[in-house]
Amino acid sequence: MYQLNYDPNALVNSVICTLHLKNDFHLSKVLGISPSTIARIRYFQLPVSASILVRLHQETGLSVKELRAMMGDERKFFERIDLTTCTKILSPAHKKLDAKYAGMENFVGSTRLN
Repeated sequence: MYQLNYDPNALVNSVICTLHLKNDFHLSKVLGISPSTIARIRYFQLPVSASILVRLHQETGLSVKELRAMMGDERKFFERIDLTTCTKILSPAHKKLDAKYAGMENFVGSTRLN
């Protein structure tokens, strides 16, 4: 196994800039996926799938190889990524959000689960 500098945030941010979009919500609408899928990708809960890479290719015109390089995926062939072995590179903003919502796993919306 080899260490990856896997950072899907770099890919998402680059695509948002390339397409001149405002935020993740607008990107999700362009790609035809739910906003929660983008959020799960950003928080390393869901890898960027081949179908999402193909949609990104269709919208941006960038090759799949270029898109994979943007997120630090330098493997020679596409395979499923084990997110637990990847190096997580979080921006300061994401670290603040993680700290803000730490310990709130028992909350759903504004209702506390007992």
